[in-house]
Amino acid sequence: MRVSDGVEPIKRCCVSAASIEFPWFLGTTWSMVIPGIDPDPQKAGPVTRWTKAYWEAVHPFDLGGAYLNFMMDDEGDARLKAAYGDNYERLATLKKTYDPNNLFRVNQNIRPAA
Repeated sequence: MRVSDGVEPIKRCCVSAASIEFPWFLGTTWSMVIPGIDPDPQKAGPVTRWTKAYWEAVHPFDLGGAYLNFMMDDEGDARLKAAYGDNYERLATLKKTYDPNNLFRVNQNIRPAA
């Protein structure tokens, strides 16, 4: 089984929280991704369990946000809303205006506001 973790530096320009989708991003200098990879499909269960356990062990120490490309598809709306912070409602309103039928819904989806 090949499982690794990665800590990546975050490079960014000076911006305000209101001008970006992810306000938590302003206070960070590193991002962590925990990939669980093995070419043997028989090991998928143990690798997934190990990866999720690792994430749960380090999660109490994070800033509460998330880089969406690093999220799993089963993390739920609460985690997605935490990633966008106060901008989530604004983005949901925009989605209602420009994509009311939720055509663009793959990956970490923002549902149109009600």
